[in-house]
Amino acid sequence: MFKARFSTAKQKAIWQKQLFDIKQGTDSVDAYVNRFRSLRGKVDPADVFPVAFVVQLFIQGLRPEYAINVQASEPDTLDAAITTARRWETGRLMATANSTETDQAIKQLTDQIAQLSINLAQQQQPSLSVASVNYAEAPT
Repeated sequence: MFKARFSTAKQKAIWQKQLFDIKQGTDSVDAYVNRFRSLRGKVDPADVFPVAFVVQLFIQGLRPEYAINVQASEPDTLDAAITTARRWETGRLMATANSTETDQAIKQLTDQIAQLSINLAQQQQPSLSVASVNYAEAPT
């Protein structure tokens, strides 16, 4: 009753534009799903939009690295598209964590090698002490 009474044609048009333009951006898949479902419920409360249309709207709003894989899976329903997007996000997060750990290990080893090179260079330099220099002998 509240939504029907206060949802003006202008407000519905705004929600529809937001639904058609929605993007995941830096949000997690779950945050994007919540925003998408909320807008869809406002724009299509009777659930009359064709399923294929809703699935395409959802996929188009995903980040490109997820959208291409979700599209390739050819989901039949919105729930199937959401499940696939969540799986790709989980895989990416796991790969990123491993990559970060590897990068940190490489940086640490690089720093250690640099320090060893400095130490070696310092050890190989002839040490000049004042006692070993003979100032009495002048070149003739």
